[in-house]
Amino acid sequence: MTILEIKNRLYIKNPHALIIDKIKKELEIINPKWLENHKMGRWNGKTKKTIKFFHIGKTGKISIPRGLTRHYIKFCIDKNINYQIEDKRLVSKDIDFQFKGQLRPFQKRAVHDLFSKDFGILNAPTGSGKTIMALNLIYLRKQPTLVIVHTRDLARQWINQGAKFLGLKEDEIGLIGSGKKTTGEKLTIGLVQSLINYKGDLLSRTGHLIVDECHRTPSKTFTKVVSAFSSKYLLGLSATPYRRDNLSMLIFWYLGELKHKIDKKNLIIRGDIIKAEIIFRPTEFTPFNDPVTNYSKMMTELASDNSRNTLISDDIAKVYKTSGGHILVLSDRKKHCENLQAILKFRHRLESHLFTGDLSEKKRKETLEAFISKKNNIIIATGQLIGEGFDLKTLETLFLATPITFSGRLTQYLGRVLRPAPGKSKALVYDYVDVHVNTLRKSAFLRSKIYDIDFSPSFFNDFW
Repeated sequence: MTILEIKNRLYIKNPHALIIDKIKKELEIINPKWLENHKMGRWNGKTKKTIKFFHIGKTGKISIPRGLTRHYIKFCIDKNINYQIEDKRLVSKDIDFQFKGQLRPFQKRAVHDLFSKDFGILNAPTGSGKTIMALNLIYLRKQPTLVIVHTRDLARQWINQGAKFLGLKEDEIGLIGSGKKTTGEKLTIGLVQSLINYKGDLLSRTGHLIVDECHRTPSKTFTKVVSAFSSKYLLGLSATPYRRDNLSMLIFWYLGELKHKIDKKNLIIRGDIIKAEIIFRPTEFTPFNDPVTNYSKMMTELASDNSRNTLISDDIAKVYKTSGGHILVLSDRKKHCENLQAILKFRHRLESHLFTGDLSEKKRKETLEAFISKKNNIIIATGQLIGEGFDLKTLETLFLATPITFSGRLTQYLGRVLRPAPGKSKALVYDYVDVHVNTLRKSAFLRSKIYDIDFSPSFFNDFW
């Protein structure tokens, strides 16, 4: 009899000959890197022609990524292979969480589908609330949870949201990475780079593993980390569960099948999110400092570039005078915010509100109240403040005054203007592309993937 042992991987003991043949055919693939080199006539050197995603031990036991469990159970049934399941996944004692959020109907449907299965993937578009749905699942699963992320910014967002929606204090949420190595009794956020050789107690008590932006999973780092945990529950989150390196199938091999997909068009039709119009604006900015070796100095140049700032302020003034509404201008630097505010005031005679990190809590509250009090208004803010209590559904226009490379931040910013509100029928996003700076041009291309836009016929043909 074939034994299917589910643990950190799927271990197959006494594998039937048909299973062995299937694994060898399905889980040994042509290396996309080797294929690319071959097509381009480049020397492959030590690049392996094929990659194996299975291991055969001395006793004949085979191990494969456990996301394929259901696939191979179905195969056994279809081929009348006699099999037995040994479930050795880790389940800890139930933990009581609070949940202080309110799910929308489409989010409830997604959570229902995901909760009915032990592991799988949620494919949900920007603005749909992937994080709050995952937090609701944490509440329902009642298991110590580890959330795997790939950047410090994303880790910080999870800590903020976990504290907000699960009734936890921020210091009760563990963090592995960024120089810290603390574990939370209920929830821990881990940077994948810091989990590669992790040997701590989370391995023996994490019953629920979540991988955010799971399209990163195919990297060797992610696959190694995910395969280290035997958690009963496994969840992958992504707005874009595909990869450009032709290894998209690994997302599902390691995290399970797609369990729920939220259709962006349906959300727009039902009014759950507002459709955004993305307006790309090329700039003539050409830095003195090399963006590769002196990125910070280059960004200082960008923040003070008069031509670029004038372009942005002219666009802001045009939107304000033609369509009005609540306008949010984002920059990574306080000085840049001040420069834009000054140009708006002296060039266009427009007043605006400054919302930067040096403001006291009282002043921040007063600034937001003053901004909301008028039907047409402009607020210029540093991006890091947008996740800290900044919840204005009436925002209609977003200006990205500095380039963004982190998809989590961009998703968060977009969420600010995509939210529906009474009387709100549109959302505009102005994105400034510094076409003469290769590094910043590439950043814009990455943002295009988050916007889910095909640029083929127009703007990018001129500059890329």
